[in-house]
Amino acid sequence: MATGWLRGVVKEVSSGDSVVVVSSGCSSHEQIPPNCQALRQEKRLILSGIMAPRLGRRDGSTNEEPGAWSSRENLRRALVGQGVVFRVDDVIKGKNLEFGTVFDSQNNNAALLQVSAGLARAKDGKSDLAHQLKQAEEAARNKGLGIWTFGENSSGKERKQNPRRKVLGVGDGDGCVTAQSLVDRSKLRNRMRYGCVVESVGNPHVLRVLVKPTDSEKQKREFVQATVFLCGVACPLVQRRQQEGQETQGTEAFGVRSKVFVENLVLSRDCEVCFEELDKFGNVYASVYTPQGESVAELLLREGLAKVLDWSGRMLPSLASSKQRQAEKAAKARKANLWHDYVPSAGVSEDAGGEMKCIVTEVVSGDTVVLLSLKDRSERRVHLSSLRAPRMPTRGNNNQGEPWAEEAKEVLRQKIVGKEVTARIEYERKVPLGGGGQQGGGDQQQQQQMRTLSFASISYEERQGGAPKTVN
Repeated sequence: MATGWLRGVVKEVSSGDSVVVVSSGCSSHEQIPPNCQALRQEKRLILSGIMAPRLGRRDGSTNEEPGAWSSRENLRRALVGQGVVFRVDDVIKGKNLEFGTVFDSQNNNAALLQVSAGLARAKDGKSDLAHQLKQAEEAARNKGLGIWTFGENSSGKERKQNPRRKVLGVGDGDGCVTAQSLVDRSKLRNRMRYGCVVESVGNPHVLRVLVKPTDSEKQKREFVQATVFLCGVACPLVQRRQQEGQETQGTEAFGVRSKVFVENLVLSRDCEVCFEELDKFGNVYASVYTPQGESVAELLLREGLAKVLDWSGRMLPSLASSKQRQAEKAAKARKANLWHDYVPSAGVSEDAGGEMKCIVTEVVSGDTVVLLSLKDRSERRVHLSSLRAPRMPTRGNNNQGEPWAEEAKEVLRQKIVGKEVTARIEYERKVPLGGGGQQGGGDQQQQQQMRTLSFASISYEERQGGAPKTVN
């Protein structure tokens, strides 16, 4: 059943002749109500009049046709994230298939673009569009474009054969790579980022990525498909695992809005991924970066659509973890989305976040120092944020300390004692003094039983080859 012309935004391209379009009215995350329980309405359209090479299934049950990947990539780069005008031309109800015509923002027919590039075949037909598609196919065939590429000595009947694309999964079986090998690839190359395409978004912090081969591996044409969790953040859930005997739980508040935000950032786009660590269940935690090089986790925190997750944040370098905390703090200050009803806790100081120039006068342990402010000459003890060094021995309670505590303290002492540094207070926390003391002693006594711990990131400059370098 045909429809009139409609406007939408291309959310995803699944093959060289198939696109997913969402309505323009719900294309932005800001248009999604906070308590929305349903995902956006979308249409999966097969482009009318053409047939692109078929991609292989993820489970390897079907082989990939030559030229299928190039066809998908050409259409993806042309349409994803773009506003389009489309209509539904025909529907096969039994198979739930919809065929349609799509025009991009430049008023170009997407089907005609694919055939003209030699990345799809034209179907037989008697309409004006079918005639145009046949002419475009003949022109591409004569030029040897796309799937019509021939070898130099070919008679015109045999197409040049390229190495077949191979997609490896993550696991321990044949045709797989191990999760630990992905982490090692990034770690051994100083947290190297790998080019990837985000294939799907489950919950907002769970992505399926297709990692592209590096320049030195392009001849093998081996891709790796992995499910990764964003490091350092937790988002409201859209999909929940149903426990046996329990009622189905709905989507959490701001869950759909957060999912749409991530989809608009990275779904079907050229991104980068850095594999950080594995958790105790073998799940891969990673940092994913947008085409502009921005951290997806940091953008979620800045928008107030995620919260800092301390235990996975410790997988990150201290500077990256500090940026995440600053982004969350900015969202709290604006009371954005998840923080719309945020009220500062009495146990956390809101004076955190300022920078100060200091001299390091003492190193107490591998993560604790004493700073002398250059502004008012006051001393202050601070703890390095987002890390924990081995504990030093303490007096009076037979605590012998932890292994490597003295070594950690000595390394830090040699690096920064007596130097001028810049300290950024990340957060402050009031904790009970001596385990909480007596109860019922009044407000004044309760106040005396609390102490404030300051957590900071500290940076200093050192010169290498005459050029200053900031070290965290």
